[in-house]
This record gives sequence, structure tokens and C-alpha cells, in this order.
Amino acid sequence: DSVGDNIRAIRQGRESALQTDVPTEIKPLVSEFNQLLSTWRGHLQRSRNATGNLAHALKSPLHLIYQSGIENDQPVVQEQAERMQQIIERELNRARIAGSASAGRRFQPYQDSQDLINTINILFQEKGLDIRTEVDTPDQLPFEQDDMQELLGNLLDNAAKWAKQRILLSLKFDNGLLITLHDDGPGIEQSATEALLTRGRRLDEQTPGHGLGLSIVQDIVEQYQGTIAIGRSEPLGGACLSVTLPISID
Repeated sequence: DSVGDNIRAIRQGRESALQTDVPTEIKPLVSEFNQLLSTWRGHLQRSRNATGNLAHALKSPLHLIYQSGIENDQPVVQEQAERMQQIIERELNRARIAGSASAGRRFQPYQDSQDLINTINILFQEKGLDIRTEVDTPDQLPFEQDDMQELLGNLLDNAAKWAKQRILLSLKFDNGLLITLHDDGPGIEQSATEALLTRGRRLDEQTPGHGLGLSIVQDIVEQYQGTIAIGRSEPLGGACLSVTLPISID
């Protein structure tokens, strides 16, 4: 039916609202549904804006605390203020990664990955990263663009942090989406992978955000009933993270 097709189009990102040219008896339901979609999108945008505003507001007070730690020879205060500053910078970076996404739009593997890589290159410009891509997928896939931007953004952000210089991102389609990310960093020991995917846990406690980013990836993967695996990269020698997402087009 037309309403069912319209709902599927919204879920797949091809439409942003239900069409209102419907039988009179279901017009109130359509109106309520569209209002709910609008409210949800507004809430999502306000949450992202609030995160960015809070991070910006904390930067100046933290800088004063950091300077006070230096002037009063308090290394613990200085160190903790510096770590908090790193966390804030990480959240601002995440907001920039998510900022180009649009709720309700379909994922475009090639274009969206290139946009993210451009952002990562800016954020880590001091490293002069060599990020290469292999994309063998349809132009669009039935995933929410904002979900995929956050998933790929966190994977790339994590790889960029640990890579010496080289990163390889592969996106392939074969009855599902396979995302594989290689880097030439130190790699991840098998015994540490479970801890790394647990929210709030980090392999390196001096490097804020490492575990959190990958646990966000895990949340999105579970949402799409997919799987995630961590191993050793054969081509680059560092870490290899593989995400498989089944695709159901109905």
C-alpha cells in the first residue's frame, strides 16, 4: 500500500516525512507521525549543538586551571586539566564528524566516506596521513546517513590516532555491507579486544576517547544486527577492524 511504501522510503532515507494525500480516516495518524519525526530530528540537532556549546564553554576555565597548575607547581592539577582538555577536543571533533550528516537521508558510501576522510585529514593534519579507499558498493544503501557517518567517523578517528601514517578503508557490498579498516599502528592484542569494545574502557588510560569511540561503533553495529571483529592487518601490520551489516531492502 502507499502508506507502507512511504514508511519504508522514510526508513531507507529516501523521504523525510509521510505524504499527506491519504484517506481522511488516517490523516490524524499521519499528522502525528510527521510531528514525531520533526520533534525527533529537532531533539537530535539540539543535543549535538548542546554538546558542542558545553565543550566550547569549558575550554577557557580549563585553560585557567591548567595555567594555575603550572604557576603553583601542581603537576597533578596540570595533568588532569590537560586530560580534560583532550576529552573536550575529542568531543568537538566528534561533533564535526557528525555535523555533515542529515537524519533521514540515505548513506552514500563513496561520497560520505570521502567527506569524513577530508575531515580526518584536517583534524590530524600534523601527521600527514595517507588514507586510501576501496569502495565497491551501490551509490546508495538503506542505512541512516547519520548512523553511518558516526560509525565510520569513529573508526577513522581511532585509526588516525594510532596509525603511523597509512590507513586503508574498504567498503564492499555482497548481500550486506562490509567495512574494513586497516592501519599501520601498533595493533591491538587479542586479549584486549573485549575491554576495548566495552563502553568507557580504554587500552591506554592516558589517551581519552579510545574505548568510547569503538563502543559507540559497537552500539550502532548492534542496532543494525551486524557484527564487529578486531584483528591484525595483513597489508599494513597494525590493527584491522571489520564491520559487517546485513541489508534488508523491503
